[in-house]
Amino acid sequence: MSRENTLLEKACKKSQEFCDENGYGFMAPSFGDSGCEIHDGKEYVILRNTTNILSVWLVENGDKLSPVDDEDLPESIQEELSYCNA
Repeated sequence: MSRENTLLEKACKKSQEFCDENGYGFMAPSFGDSGCEIHDGKEYVILRNTTNILSVWLVENGDKLSPVDDEDLPESIQEELSYCNA
């Protein structure tokens, strides 16, 4: 399995765990629309369905994933979110 696929699977699992722990309904991402991306020099895993960004995870040392709050997103991702929510 490629590193990107491993990170996507890991982010999907963490996203589902977060939803389960907080009483949210989990929406499965489209792996064709999701992926690892570089923004402002940092690597992110972005889970998307066909129309929305579902969650964003910062890739840190050792491929550790940390959730990113909307206010901490790079401007380029915030712009995409604004288009999705328009």
